Amino acid sequence: MELLGLGAWVLTFILSSLLASIVEQRFSPFVLQASLLILSVFSIYLLKLRVPLLKSPLGLLLAFISVPIMITFYTTVGRRLEDYELEFLPSSPLPKYFLLLLLAPMAEEASFRGLLEWSLSFPISIILPALAFGLVHIMPYGKAPRRSKAVALSIITVLGFLFSLLSWYYGLVSAMLSHSMTNAVSLIEERRTRKST
Repeated sequence: MELLGLGAWVLTFILSSLLASIVEQRFSPFVLQASLLILSVFSIYLLKLRVPLLKSPLGLLLAFISVPIMITFYTTVGRRLEDYELEFLPSSPLPKYFLLLLLAPMAEEASFRGLLEWSLSFPISIILPALAFGLVHIMPYGKAPRRSKAVALSIITVLGFLFSLLSWYYGLVSAMLSHSMTNAVSLIEERRTRKST
Protein backbone atom coordinates (compact mmCIF):
# COMPACT_ATOMS: atom_id res chain seq x y z
CA MET A 1 0.00 0.00 0.00
CA GLU A 2 2.88 2.36 0.78
CA LEU A 3 4.36 2.18 -2.73
CA LEU A 4 0.94 2.50 -4.31
CA GLY A 5 0.16 5.57 -2.18
CA LEU A 6 3.53 7.15 -2.95
CA GLY A 7 3.02 6.49 -6.67
CA ALA A 8 -0.48 7.99 -6.56
CA TRP A 9 0.88 11.06 -4.78
CA VAL A 10 3.63 11.58 -7.38
CA LEU A 11 1.10 11.09 -10.19
CA THR A 12 -1.28 13.70 -8.72
CA PHE A 13 1.57 16.21 -8.62
CA ILE A 14 2.65 15.49 -12.18
CA LEU A 15 -0.90 15.74 -13.55
CA SER A 16 -1.69 18.90 -11.57
CA SER A 17 1.54 20.54 -12.73
CA LEU A 18 0.83 19.61 -16.34
CA LEU A 19 -2.68 21.03 -16.14
CA ALA A 20 -1.38 24.24 -14.56
CA SER A 21 1.26 24.61 -17.25
CA ILE A 22 -1.23 24.63 -20.13
CA VAL A 23 -3.50 27.40 -18.84
CA GLU A 24 -2.89 31.14 -18.84
CA GLN A 25 -0.33 32.05 -16.17
CA ARG A 26 -2.71 34.08 -14.00
CA PHE A 27 -4.96 31.02 -13.63
CA SER A 28 -2.21 28.43 -13.13
CA PRO A 29 -2.02 28.60 -9.28
CA PHE A 30 -5.79 28.03 -9.10
CA VAL A 31 -5.72 25.18 -11.62
CA LEU A 32 -2.76 23.60 -9.84
CA GLN A 33 -4.43 23.71 -6.43
CA ALA A 34 -7.93 22.72 -7.62
CA SER A 35 -6.64 19.76 -9.65
CA LEU A 36 -4.38 18.73 -6.75
CA LEU A 37 -7.39 18.74 -4.42
CA ILE A 38 -9.61 16.77 -6.81
CA LEU A 39 -6.95 14.22 -7.74
CA SER A 40 -5.85 13.74 -4.12
CA VAL A 41 -9.40 13.16 -2.88
CA PHE A 42 -10.03 10.80 -5.81
CA SER A 43 -6.81 8.88 -5.02
CA ILE A 44 -7.71 8.65 -1.33
CA TYR A 45 -11.06 7.20 -2.37
CA LEU A 46 -9.54 4.72 -4.86
CA LEU A 47 -6.90 3.54 -2.39
CA LYS A 48 -9.58 3.28 0.31
CA LEU A 49 -7.40 5.19 2.77
CA ARG A 50 -8.98 5.88 6.13
CA VAL A 51 -8.14 9.53 6.51
CA PRO A 52 -9.64 10.92 9.72
CA LEU A 53 -11.11 14.37 9.18
CA LEU A 54 -11.32 15.29 12.86
CA LYS A 55 -10.26 12.92 15.62
CA SER A 56 -10.69 15.43 18.43
CA PRO A 57 -11.79 19.05 18.85
CA LEU A 58 -8.48 19.51 20.66
CA GLY A 59 -6.87 19.58 17.22
CA LEU A 60 -8.83 22.70 16.32
CA LEU A 61 -7.77 24.33 19.57
CA LEU A 62 -4.13 23.45 18.88
CA ALA A 63 -4.44 24.93 15.38
CA PHE A 64 -5.59 28.22 16.97
CA ILE A 65 -2.94 28.09 19.70
CA SER A 66 -0.22 27.66 17.09
CA VAL A 67 -0.95 31.14 15.68
CA PRO A 68 1.11 33.09 18.28
CA ILE A 69 3.99 30.68 17.69
CA MET A 70 3.75 31.26 13.94
CA ILE A 71 3.63 35.04 14.40
CA THR A 72 6.81 34.89 16.48
CA PHE A 73 8.41 32.57 13.94
CA TYR A 74 7.56 34.85 11.01
CA THR A 75 8.60 38.06 12.73
CA THR A 76 12.03 36.66 13.65
CA VAL A 77 13.13 34.00 11.15
CA GLY A 78 10.80 35.03 8.32
CA ARG A 79 12.27 38.52 8.06
CA ARG A 80 15.39 36.94 6.57
CA LEU A 81 13.49 36.26 3.37
CA GLU A 82 14.69 39.71 2.25
CA ASP A 83 11.24 40.80 1.11
CA TYR A 84 11.30 38.32 -1.74
CA GLU A 85 7.95 38.43 -3.48
CA LEU A 86 6.49 35.28 -5.02
CA GLU A 87 5.69 36.10 -8.63
CA PHE A 88 3.03 33.46 -9.19
CA LEU A 89 0.60 34.82 -6.58
CA PRO A 90 -2.35 36.91 -7.78
CA SER A 91 -1.81 40.62 -7.25
CA SER A 92 -5.41 41.51 -6.39
CA PRO A 93 -6.43 40.77 -2.80
CA LEU A 94 -9.61 38.68 -3.22
CA PRO A 95 -8.14 35.98 -5.50
CA LYS A 96 -4.94 35.96 -3.43
CA TYR A 97 -6.88 35.44 -0.17
CA PHE A 98 -9.08 32.75 -1.73
CA LEU A 99 -6.00 30.91 -2.98
CA LEU A 100 -3.91 31.20 0.19
CA LEU A 101 -6.58 30.91 2.86
CA LEU A 102 -8.92 28.31 1.38
CA LEU A 103 -7.87 26.50 -1.78
CA ALA A 104 -4.15 25.91 -1.11
CA PRO A 105 -4.56 24.68 2.49
CA MET A 106 -7.32 22.26 1.46
CA ALA A 107 -5.49 20.97 -1.64
CA GLU A 108 -2.04 20.70 -0.10
CA GLU A 109 -3.25 19.06 3.10
CA ALA A 110 -5.40 16.60 1.15
CA SER A 111 -2.30 15.75 -0.90
CA PHE A 112 0.54 15.79 1.65
CA ARG A 113 -1.33 14.78 4.77
CA GLY A 114 -4.37 12.95 3.36
CA LEU A 115 -2.92 10.94 0.49
CA LEU A 116 0.80 10.72 1.27
CA GLU A 117 0.75 10.62 5.08
CA TRP A 118 -2.08 8.14 5.43
CA SER A 119 -0.63 5.73 2.87
CA LEU A 120 2.61 5.44 4.90
CA SER A 121 3.36 3.95 8.30
CA PHE A 122 4.51 5.91 11.33
CA PRO A 123 7.10 7.62 11.68
CA ILE A 124 7.81 7.82 7.93
CA SER A 125 4.26 9.16 7.59
CA ILE A 126 5.31 12.29 9.50
CA ILE A 127 8.82 12.77 8.12
CA LEU A 128 8.34 12.21 4.37
CA PRO A 129 5.30 14.49 3.87
CA ALA A 130 7.01 17.27 5.87
CA LEU A 131 10.19 17.05 3.80
CA ALA A 132 8.25 16.83 0.54
CA PHE A 133 6.15 19.82 1.63
CA GLY A 134 9.31 21.87 2.20
CA LEU A 135 10.91 20.81 -1.08
CA VAL A 136 7.81 21.47 -3.19
CA HIS A 137 7.41 24.91 -1.64
CA ILE A 138 11.01 25.88 -2.39
CA MET A 139 10.31 25.87 -6.16
CA PRO A 140 8.71 29.36 -6.20
CA TYR A 141 11.91 30.74 -4.63
CA GLY A 142 13.97 29.73 -7.69
CA LYS A 143 15.20 33.28 -8.39
CA ALA A 144 15.60 34.24 -4.75
CA PRO A 145 19.03 34.64 -3.12
CA ARG A 146 20.50 31.39 -1.75
CA ARG A 147 20.08 32.51 1.87
CA SER A 148 16.40 33.22 1.28
CA LYS A 149 15.92 29.75 -0.19
CA ALA A 150 17.55 28.11 2.83
CA VAL A 151 15.42 30.12 5.26
CA ALA A 152 12.23 29.42 3.29
CA LEU A 153 13.03 25.70 3.12
CA SER A 154 13.64 25.47 6.86
CA ILE A 155 10.50 27.45 7.78
CA ILE A 156 8.26 25.51 5.43
CA THR A 157 9.66 22.12 6.44
CA VAL A 158 9.13 22.90 10.15
CA LEU A 159 5.56 23.92 9.34
CA GLY A 160 5.20 20.68 7.36
CA PHE A 161 6.15 18.71 10.49
CA LEU A 162 3.59 20.68 12.51
CA PHE A 163 0.85 20.00 9.94
CA SER A 164 1.81 16.31 9.76
CA LEU A 165 1.63 15.91 13.53
CA LEU A 166 -1.71 17.72 13.69
CA SER A 167 -3.13 15.51 10.95
CA TRP A 168 -1.79 12.28 12.44
CA TYR A 169 -2.99 12.91 15.99
CA TYR A 170 -6.03 15.15 15.48
CA GLY A 171 -7.24 14.76 11.89
CA LEU A 172 -6.92 16.40 8.51
CA VAL A 173 -9.18 19.38 9.32
CA SER A 174 -6.78 20.46 12.09
CA ALA A 175 -3.89 20.51 9.63
CA MET A 176 -5.97 22.41 7.06
CA LEU A 177 -6.96 25.02 9.64
CA SER A 178 -3.40 25.43 10.88
CA HIS A 179 -2.13 25.74 7.29
CA SER A 180 -4.75 28.38 6.53
CA MET A 181 -3.85 30.31 9.68
CA THR A 182 -0.16 30.13 8.79
CA ASN A 183 -0.93 31.66 5.42
CA ALA A 184 -3.08 34.31 7.11
CA VAL A 185 -0.20 35.22 9.42
CA SER A 186 2.14 35.54 6.45
CA LEU A 187 -0.40 37.77 4.63
CA ILE A 188 -0.80 39.98 7.71
CA GLU A 189 2.97 40.19 8.15
CA GLU A 190 3.43 41.02 4.45
CA ARG A 191 0.85 43.78 4.68
CA ARG A 192 2.32 45.16 7.90
CA THR A 193 5.81 45.19 6.36
CA ARG A 194 4.57 47.04 3.27
CA LYS A 195 2.84 49.69 5.37
CA SER A 196 5.99 50.34 7.41
CA THR A 197 8.11 50.97 4.30
